[in-house]
Amino acid sequence: MATATYPTRLGCCFVTAVLAVVASGCGAFEVLPLSANPIAGVITPEDKSCGTPDNSEALVAELIRLVNEERAAHGLDPVSPHPILTAVAGDYACTMIEDGYFGHYHPETGGGPGARAQEAGYQYRAVGENLAGGQRTPAEVMKDWMDSTVGHRENILNPMWVHVGIAVRTGGRYGTYWVQEFGVPWSDDAS
Repeated sequence: MATATYPTRLGCCFVTAVLAVVASGCGAFEVLPLSANPIAGVITPEDKSCGTPDNSEALVAELIRLVNEERAAHGLDPVSPHPILTAVAGDYACTMIEDGYFGHYHPETGGGPGARAQEAGYQYRAVGENLAGGQRTPAEVMKDWMDSTVGHRENILNPMWVHVGIAVRTGGRYGTYWVQEFGVPWSDDAS
């Protein structure tokens, strides 16, 4: 049985804020409204159908565990999964696969992480996003993010985050897409 090989890719981390916050890593900081992303790359997808791996829940749980392990090692509070951010992550992974691009902003609509979170109903002070494609395991994607020089590590270790939503989807040029959404809710009592 032949196995397909896929390239790997990381998207520059991204932070969107309603209020001024310290920028994370790659200088990606914005106050709403959002503008077009100059680093979004249009790709030629191999398969435009988006799938969810059978073991998706286990992959996501392991990635959340690895994120919180890194945060604890740096004296930071853990992030907790948030259902809206999880849905945003899954929907966005499928959008990239189905529309054949890889980046924080949709190349046609210009919609970015803040707009996606807001449209889904997550009322935030700040949101951040890490993207990856082609990695096969949570350990591999976490290693790539932590070794990244463009801010993924800084995003994971940002002390302001309260929530996280993570999704893994299959299809497209990279075979496996990983989307990580971080958030700080607008109010302290938001869950």
